[in-house]
Amino acid sequence: PSKPEWPENILKEIGNVPLKLNEDQMDGLYQAIHSLKEIEQDVIRNYFEEYLTQNEISGMLNVSVSNVGYIKKNALHKLRHYTRSDLIRFGLRGKETRIVQIKSDCRNAKSHDEQMKLLKEVRLSESGLSSEFYIMLENKGWKTLGSLMELLETSPSRLVDIGERWLIASVNILAEYGVDFSDVYEKFNIDPSQIYIEELHVSCRLFINLYRAGLRTVDQIESLIKHEPEKILQIKGLGKQTRAELLSKLENAGVDISPIRNLRK
Repeated sequence: PSKPEWPENILKEIGNVPLKLNEDQMDGLYQAIHSLKEIEQDVIRNYFEEYLTQNEISGMLNVSVSNVGYIKKNALHKLRHYTRSDLIRFGLRGKETRIVQIKSDCRNAKSHDEQMKLLKEVRLSESGLSSEFYIMLENKGWKTLGSLMELLETSPSRLVDIGERWLIASVNILAEYGVDFSDVYEKFNIDPSQIYIEELHVSCRLFINLYRAGLRTVDQIESLIKHEPEKILQIKGLGKQTRAELLSKLENAGVDISPIRNLRK
């Protein structure tokens, strides 16, 4: 039997993508290939689209035949990653509108089971969660919004153990898809309105010093300023520059820092 022609030949190699593509999916395929290194693009296009052999590509690009094989293998590995294969599966423009459609379908779903099925198709990395959070969850085996929803239904305490702010972030992102888990706040006595120091976007040095001092939220710092302002100035590792940064960030967040200014007078 004759070998499959372009683009079916490369689609079979990539796997987990349709073998027949519409115009938008073809645009997605070309975009995925375009995101590779230039030499990887050259090898992929010459091998699959121009039907050249590895020997011919070797002479054209002036690299060894074994290197051509390695470059092809590495490029296909990259194209199998969901960040690129999703461009092929859903199309260049379809990938952009897909999440909007899923949000709409999820809000109109008639049951939690129906919502969970839809959210199993949304990876945490494309959900809007911070990279810090979704990488941590993926490392623990939770890779989709559906699995996060399942976790909140069965074992929300596991998220609380990781950190209250992660529970709040999970509830908030699912609320964007029409899934309501606000009842967990009362169950664990959590105030979702509190602002964590990470949200102030402070420097790494300041964050570490505050964290070591046991200060996790803006409410804790605000209470300290109100009742024991001198303790802010005594935080270990807080120099003139980091102290000025902290006061500036707090003031921008609407915290009254006048007790500390009065102390310094």
